[in-house]
Amino acid sequence: MFNTKQISRDFSDAAAQYDAHAHLQQHVQNTLLTKIQPLLTAQSRVLDAGCGTGQLARSLKNHSVTQLDIAYAMCKKAMLPGRPAINAAIESLPFADATFDVVFSSLALQWVADQEFAIKEMKRVCKPGAIVAFSTFAKGTLCELQESFAVVDAYPHVSSFVSYLGVNSKPLVPLSSSCDLIAGSQVKRGVALDPVVKPQDDVMKETITEYFPNLISLMRHLKAMGARNKHADRRRGMLTPRQMQKVEDYYREHFGTSQGLAVTWNVVYKVMHRL
Repeated sequence: MFNTKQISRDFSDAAAQYDAHAHLQQHVQNTLLTKIQPLLTAQSRVLDAGCGTGQLARSLKNHSVTQLDIAYAMCKKAMLPGRPAINAAIESLPFADATFDVVFSSLALQWVADQEFAIKEMKRVCKPGAIVAFSTFAKGTLCELQESFAVVDAYPHVSSFVSYLGVNSKPLVPLSSSCDLIAGSQVKRGVALDPVVKPQDDVMKETITEYFPNLISLMRHLKAMGARNKHADRRRGMLTPRQMQKVEDYYREHFGTSQGLAVTWNVVYKVMHRL
């Protein structure tokens, strides 16, 4: 499904400029962090699985945070004195059972081929009573881009995202929304809380819509934050300028707004308590 080496390369290539473009990722991480921060104690040992440039460790300066990422350049940027960053995959965590009080993973699981197995690994390294908290992109993410590229060929131009991950799969219904200006792209957010799946679990869904002036600015933004298509069966060659124009024309006709080209990100948040 995914090319693991490509994932590592893309995020390593993006490491230098990642923080300047990853405003959406920072918003999602902060949202997830607010759900677990009241549960942390001074003695909590935290694993950040898919740490990126190390923003979580910087936010939790008074806690023990072990960082892990599949991209070597991300690990180098995340590393701080007393805050190691380990270059490894979430699917094979190099830790003993029952090591951590909290396993935190924000927007990394969508790049894992077997997400259920990765979550089992996260649970394995948790102590009894510990917390597993993750966010991931869900089905419908980049749906406008996927539909627009389909007018030129049948290759998957957008990575595949799961319908749901142990959460209710009802449509995302915004309960409230707000507009911000993020890195030159206008963003509209809607939040919907699902009924709790289990008494010890907390689940939330969020739809974030960004707007870009044109297709090339969107594609450059995806590349800069390492979110290019990682499907193993993706098209290898480049599209011609005529084909790209055809994609943009379709995109603008069907998903263009007065704010620009709309881009949808569906985010699932889940906090679980290991029994």
